[in-house]
Amino acid sequence: MILGKSEDMTRNLPTRNDEGEYVGGAAIERTGVKGVKGARCYSTTCTHQHSRGLVGPTAQGKLYTEEEESE
Repeated sequence: MILGKSEDMTRNLPTRNDEGEYVGGAAIERTGVKGVKGARCYSTTCTHQHSRGLVGPTAQGKLYTEEEESE
């Protein structure tokens, strides 16, 4: 679970104890993950990028054969 057990969570960011382990915060924060843009917001899925400059067939791009006449 991303948040962890309620008894292990605190409102503040996790801190290291004497043994070097993270305590407090949410379970995902205790893994050492970095927040998005320095906030307490974390990505939980993978993303991918795609090109926006692709050209595909559209209704305006009709093709006519030699038998048909265009308007």
